[in-house]
Amino acid sequence: MSIITLNSPARSASPFRKVFQVFAEFVEGAREARAIATRYESLSRLSDNQLAQRGLTRNEVPQAAVTGRLPV
Repeated sequence: MSIITLNSPARSASPFRKVFQVFAEFVEGAREARAIATRYESLSRLSDNQLAQRGLTRNEVPQAAVTGRLPV
């Protein structure tokens, strides 16, 4: 009995696939940036007392917007 194994050449990403991947990453980055901006806008509108109730100071708003997490 004989066994024949065919090895296909490694699939290199086509130029279209690469362009699509770059575009998809750009869109995901834009989506993430918008979410950060929305969190920042929401947090920056709060009073200092409201921020304190969430465990934040005004100086921590940018970091909280980027990470999406409030201090514990």
